[in-house]
Amino acid sequence: MEYIDLYLIHWPMTVKPGKYEFPFPKDEIEPFDMKSVWEAMEECLRLGLTKAIGVSNFSSKKLHALLSTAQIPPSVNQVEVNPLWQQRKLRELCVAKGIQICAWSPLGARGALWGSDGVMECAVLMEIAEAKGKTLAQICLRWVYEQGDVVLVKSFNEKRMMENLDILGWELSDEDNHKISQIPQCKGYQGLDFVSPSGLTNPSWSFGMVRFDSIIVERERLQRTVGLIEPIVDSAVIPSGIVISSIYLKYKKMGRIPEVLLISAAPDSKPMPMIGFGTATYPFGPSEAARSAVVRAVAAGYRHFDTAAVYGSETSLGEAVADAVESGLVGSRDELFITSKLWCSDAHSDRVIPALRKTLQNLQMEYIDLYLIHWPIIRNFALDREIPPAVNQVEVNPLWQQKKLREFCVEKGIKICAYSPLGAKGTVWGNDRVMECEVLKEIAQAKGKTLAQICLRWVHEQGDCVLVKSYNDQRMKENLEIFDWELSEEDKYKINQIPQQRSVPAEDFISDVGPFKSLMELWDGEI
Repeated sequence: MEYIDLYLIHWPMTVKPGKYEFPFPKDEIEPFDMKSVWEAMEECLRLGLTKAIGVSNFSSKKLHALLSTAQIPPSVNQVEVNPLWQQRKLRELCVAKGIQICAWSPLGARGALWGSDGVMECAVLMEIAEAKGKTLAQICLRWVYEQGDVVLVKSFNEKRMMENLDILGWELSDEDNHKISQIPQCKGYQGLDFVSPSGLTNPSWSFGMVRFDSIIVERERLQRTVGLIEPIVDSAVIPSGIVISSIYLKYKKMGRIPEVLLISAAPDSKPMPMIGFGTATYPFGPSEAARSAVVRAVAAGYRHFDTAAVYGSETSLGEAVADAVESGLVGSRDELFITSKLWCSDAHSDRVIPALRKTLQNLQMEYIDLYLIHWPIIRNFALDREIPPAVNQVEVNPLWQQKKLREFCVEKGIKICAYSPLGAKGTVWGNDRVMECEVLKEIAQAKGKTLAQICLRWVHEQGDCVLVKSYNDQRMKENLEIFDWELSEEDKYKINQIPQQRSVPAEDFISDVGPFKSLMELWDGEI
């Protein structure tokens, strides 16, 4: 051929010239000079060797960096896209910049070195496929097509070749699209083969990265392998002369923690992990026990931490995060998702910003990922208000299922985050009804799980984020082990029949001189 139609930079990565191989030796990875490589790509276009140029596997930050120097912008960004990795943030940028997304691994690349079976075994997709009389693969391909993306397929089977083309004469319903939009997100291929200290020391390679001690590793990969990273102790001396331990990484045999993108978050925000670690302990206040527990939780795989001004735990959490970074458990604070809350005494228009600044001072952080009004309108938010928050943090457990509230939140795109998923047994605001529920005990015994795991799995299957809190290492671990099994239809039916009663009525917020004169008013009749 005299030309090709499209020429892409395969990965934002450089290795020593020579062989075309994958995986390649890590010691052959070199710093990537994006500016000069793209200038050479532009010259290929000018010479007529290709009709268009683009990139592959570029994140939003990498695209921003490229666009800041490119004379000719990329026409295409070829990236992993499927219902389990929907690339909403990246697509928003590409649409704004006129860059066409081309989706690889639309079915999750099952059976490939870089793939997994998560997409092809997704119960939501199976259900939609059965209802529409289509294959699961066709549902995935149609979904990608409806996002406006080009989609790449590959099959050597003639029947499947034909099926892969048969996606244009029908549509997914709004309900189908809503169900798919609620699927927890998790990157399929992490790109671990492209991570190397020798290749990522170039200061120009600063976008999308965080520092792991003095070794830079990909932030995107770390965020997607929450709970999967296990350090192998091995010392090395880097050019600065600093001795580093635990710079080599391998996978743990643990389930991934799914994440969700929040609707009203800042453009550069990270997704929220669907399990968070709570820090409220009564009596409220900072404690060394809380600080130690958070560090151990980070080591166990937690990346989402919940605090509040009234808890008095912001200082302890901030100190624990600093400990975790210093010890190398995480590369930086950016790898963690931190939530705090505005207390009632600061719920005045002139006190909100100072209160947030005080929270940041307590945490010793430059920003937090999520800020909630603690009571009564965003956290513990009822139904008739018109504020479009990203999150509503409320009590949810099998004895208080919040069906009506969830229906509203799903309709409005508001993510529910469940506190007291076990009923807050042992606290001044909770009780033991959940942990003593005979229905839950029966299901737990039959499935060989703890009653707590049954509750947490049930909340997760509702599509909610769930907050847990335990200072016991074994329970910390058990609370994460809820992703590789499911409740049966019979289990869910039994839980659905449990009589409903709120565990946290919140009588302290009722006053004749306040906005809520009764519990019925506070909870809009949902008690």
